Amino acid sequence: MNIELKKSYQATIIDGVCLPFSPRWGLRELSLIIGEYQSGDEHEQHFLQTVGSGNWYRSEYDEFRFRQDNHQLESIWFHLPEVNIEPDKQDIISLWQFETPIKGLLSLLSLQGFNPEPMDFRFLEQNGNFLACISEMALTTTKNKNRLRLRIAKDFDLLFIEQKLCGWLLSHPINYLVMSWDEPSSVTIDEQFVSIVHEYLNLIAEPNIEKIEDEDPEILESLLALHKRISISTKYTYQFQIVTNCIQEIVEQFYSYMI
Repeated sequence: MNIELKKSYQATIIDGVCLPFSPRWGLRELSLIIGEYQSGDEHEQHFLQTVGSGNWYRSEYDEFRFRQDNHQLESIWFHLPEVNIEPDKQDIISLWQFETPIKGLLSLLSLQGFNPEPMDFRFLEQNGNFLACISEMALTTTKNKNRLRLRIAKDFDLLFIEQKLCGWLLSHPINYLVMSWDEPSSVTIDEQFVSIVHEYLNLIAEPNIEKIEDEDPEILESLLALHKRISISTKYTYQFQIVTNCIQEIVEQFYSYMI
């Protein structure tokens, strides 16, 4: 089966194989990485040795990198949108969790570079069972259309409608939260922590991001309140520290406020 990553840029599916790397979800960077590199320098070398989409270090475009010899997918580096899905459309995304994942990797049909369309919306399921980022097409196309949930790595799926890329889904996303280039650590999903991540994602989203850039005092108050709520938690762990670090960086960068 051939699928479309962008108009005129196609790949075929190699059945039964996956990337051997665990996903890494960067909360502050709003990024999702699956690849062997562990630093910016290693990513740079990886980029030079592969082909596909992206534009050097921390590209503004979603990155698919393929081997030059057999054209097989080697890594991804995706960006989470800054817009949360509207509540009345969350059920449309939730339909994807009932699609059976099919294990497979992509092989690019042409070695030409390309830049895929960015995803439009993000959604963290209420109980933290999955994180999804999708395009507008995924919301406007009827549920009866041909769907494909392609599992390219542990707990990570690319989503297609009518063989066209329309999003991605990460199961158990809390397990893959990391700081910087860290490897994920296995954790038990905690309801309190899931609610904190929800609150953070609701705060650090448009139109609030524009307000933060304008040093809006109400957003600062909400960020400080969330930071305090985490700091007094009896379950303060590595995952909690990820969120507090994110808040500290934001208030220091945009408000010149030291916590």
